[in-house]
Amino acid sequence: MREHEHPPSRPSGLYAIRELPNGVRVNDHVYFDGAFRKVVDMRAVGPRGKVLIFADNTTWLMRRQHLIFRPILPLVSGE
Repeated sequence: MREHEHPPSRPSGLYAIRELPNGVRVNDHVYFDGAFRKVVDMRAVGPRGKVLIFADNTTWLMRRQHLIFRPILPLVSGE
């Protein structure tokens, strides 16, 4: 995805947040190559980058801040 392109509407159950590579988590989603892809693993690449590994086995080297889509967690009440 080019910097000036915007992803389609976010999938249900996810919220958008800008994250640096070190803030990305497993189960986050990234709009990459025309689809929302779920992060299932990652590897550090130097101090400022990560290779994200997606559920479909594609990879992407994230080197700077990017729009990430994170699952909305349900509220749990303490009984």
